[in-house]
Amino acid sequence: MPLTILCVHDDPRALMARSLILSIAGYDVQTAASGDAAIHLFARYEVDVVIADQSLPVVNGAQLSRLMKDVKPEVQVVLVGDTLEKAFIADHADLVLTRCMEPEQ
Repeated sequence: MPLTILCVHDDPRALMARSLILSIAGYDVQTAASGDAAIHLFARYEVDVVIADQSLPVVNGAQLSRLMKDVKPEVQVVLVGDTLEKAFIADHADLVLTRCMEPEQ
């Protein structure tokens, strides 16, 4: 059974692109356009990995990762953002990626 990945992004085109790439790679992908929608899907599905945009409105990626890790500590959370500033790095994120990474990174 493939891993289930929950992708969270408020930009529909970015969300669709990530979802498509991960689906083609063989993952079961759920998508959410907000932190609130992600929380509902997280409660409904057995999610293995969460890939969330840091700059989500209302509930940002760091807050979302903290909420999800409190419920299911073993879930892997990847945050994606513009910078790697200290304020950006969440205590509960397993990996932090910048949008402007070089391909080899």
